[in-house]
Amino acid sequence: MRLGMLRVMPEPWNPEGNMAVLEAMVKEAADKGVDVLMTCECFLDGYCVSKTGVPGRMSGELRERFESMAQPEDSPYLQKASQLCQQYSIGMIFGLSTLEDGKIYNTAVLFGKDGREIGRYHKSHLYVHDLNYEPGNDFPVYDTPWGKIGMLICADRRWPEAARTLRVRGAEMILIPTYGMRHEVNTMWMRTRAYENECYLAFCHPNVAYICNPLGEIDAWLESNVPGILVHDIDPAKCRHEMFDMRRTDIYEI
Repeated sequence: MRLGMLRVMPEPWNPEGNMAVLEAMVKEAADKGVDVLMTCECFLDGYCVSKTGVPGRMSGELRERFESMAQPEDSPYLQKASQLCQQYSIGMIFGLSTLEDGKIYNTAVLFGKDGREIGRYHKSHLYVHDLNYEPGNDFPVYDTPWGKIGMLICADRRWPEAARTLRVRGAEMILIPTYGMRHEVNTMWMRTRAYENECYLAFCHPNVAYICNPLGEIDAWLESNVPGILVHDIDPAKCRHEMFDMRRTDIYEI
């Protein structure tokens, strides 16, 4: 699979402008032969929930403004993302806030090259600003033409159980749209998650994008203040099972 990771800072509260940026860069990704293009966390609304300066749950006009960013099933932005996938024959992991059954989720939607939605993941571990969202309650793995894909969002990566659950369920690639911290220690965590699960892990942040291989090594890296796309080929056949098959699940207790 040729993975493309969009390294661009979206504008808070501006879904129309961010969608225009995505539309322009999808064409660039397609020209580079990308199979799946990934955006950062809540790319569509610029992760506006973190820009309010209000810890905990919002209220009043600010809450109403935040709720207006949440996209329903018939959202024109979801429809546009689907159309772009179909037009350029490219898959996509699209970060946005969604409105589902009256609840707002921090969501990553996985589209296929035909524009159809393969699945969606809801962020499960919620920090201060994210308390305005509902938490997700599952770690689905999707069987795709490119291999078995699992997704986490930002803070989810801190908990080794989250990545391990995806791996136990068959994930060969753990793809992580994020917006939060990106320091050296975080990179060590991501390398460790890839190493301990013997699979690929891709970290997509507005300022940096990188891919860790099943040995915990950095295969590709792009860090810049200029919009760009990190493009790298991933081979799921290189996932390892040496440590994974030697796990002593009979003696692990919590």
